[in-house]
Amino acid sequence: MTLADLVEAGELTYAQMERLGTFLDLERLGRARAIYPPSTYAQRRREARALGLAKGDLGDGALDVDLGELIAPARAAWGD
Repeated sequence: MTLADLVEAGELTYAQMERLGTFLDLERLGRARAIYPPSTYAQRRREARALGLAKGDLGDGALDVDLGELIAPARAAWGD
């Protein structure tokens, strides 16, 4: 469920959605701890966790992609 879905379901206000959206964006970038004071950072983390948005869900994991395999169909179509 997205933050917008939670607003539509009445589980979040639009202000909470905006606040958490910004926090989650900063978490994804690895900047939240540097931007927020410790107490605010902890509060935002609690809010995110309460909605089931754990740090592991925020895209912190490494992405392992074989680019050769990914572009193979295009290369085959181009005859390369």
